Amino acid sequence: MMGGGKILKEGDKIMLDKLKELDLITPSILPMPKGVVWSWQLYINGEPVDMSFVQHIAIKSRFGTVNFGADERAGYNSVAFEEAGRGGAVIVPFFCLKDGQVVAPNQLYDELYIGVVEQYRNKQGGMVLNVPRGFVKQGGEPHEAAAKREIFEETGLIAEPFLLPGHNLNPNSAFFETGEDGGCRIYAIVLSPEQVAIDDDGIHLITDNIPEDSREIIGKCRFIPAHEVSQLGDMFSVAAESRLINYLISLDTN
Repeated sequence: MMGGGKILKEGDKIMLDKLKELDLITPSILPMPKGVVWSWQLYINGEPVDMSFVQHIAIKSRFGTVNFGADERAGYNSVAFEEAGRGGAVIVPFFCLKDGQVVAPNQLYDELYIGVVEQYRNKQGGMVLNVPRGFVKQGGEPHEAAAKREIFEETGLIAEPFLLPGHNLNPNSAFFETGEDGGCRIYAIVLSPEQVAIDDDGIHLITDNIPEDSREIIGKCRFIPAHEVSQLGDMFSVAAESRLINYLISLDTN
């Protein structure tokens, strides 16, 4: 069935099977039935395309597939993006301070710091601060492996991240296709006193593991108070700070 009571005709089913075989369609999208008016207009090189003969549009790259068609439940034209690995890993390096000394998170502390990196995000208008994160590689890379890889690539830190409780994140559920088992997972890394340097220049991560051939164009890892992370423009960082706070609260109550 199509949204709005429109039945998917036999010819449309053949089109759907073809798109599935070519891996050009995401689960929430169906081909447009013939004769239904599009609310989207496709332009190529600035020229409008005759949409009366179009049932589905796909743009595929190594990052994933964008496709335009009919939203099965909503009953109107829609667009969906399915990332190639169907997910990503967000990593929160953190430590707690008590009287200027690093302490375990299950002890009393008066300051909480989170590691962020400075990164150029063109779609956010320039240089921004965000917690380390990255896509899961296509081909079945586990989320935890992606977390280990990304934290090393972006900070040089070799660590064992642990998963923070909570559902997988969908960056924007109006357009991103993650399904039940995809999306982004948030991991945390508790830093020890040996991994943190506190001096007149601020707080720094101690590591000599930055790979020389790293292609990441990312600034040095820095640490800022947790409440400042909650005010950053990067929504993954805001969500990560919230997950971490809830985790730390659970340590206090157990």
